[in-house]
Amino acid sequence: VVNRLDENIINNSRLINPTTDGAIGLFYDRNNSLMTSILFTGPRKYNARINVYPGFFKIGWFRPGIYLGFGEWDNFLVGITFAHIPVGLLGGYN
Repeated sequence: VVNRLDENIINNSRLINPTTDGAIGLFYDRNNSLMTSILFTGPRKYNARINVYPGFFKIGWFRPGIYLGFGEWDNFLVGITFAHIPVGLLGGYN
């Protein structure tokens, strides 16, 4: 995973070096449809992202999806998505 791009100018040439980090993910699907994903990155920048996609659970007729992101890069983010609406809501805290 690329966490940052470092730019240097050498002899009037622009050189961009990526800073990479390790990542591991866990995924769950039901009938070939992705239901949840969890992704961890580190050790240079520790982050975790959790996606629960619409259809994993339902509350009455409502089938929400949930996004959580936290760590050195994201600080803290939480979001909600909807199965039949191509718009979601996202909020964060620094």
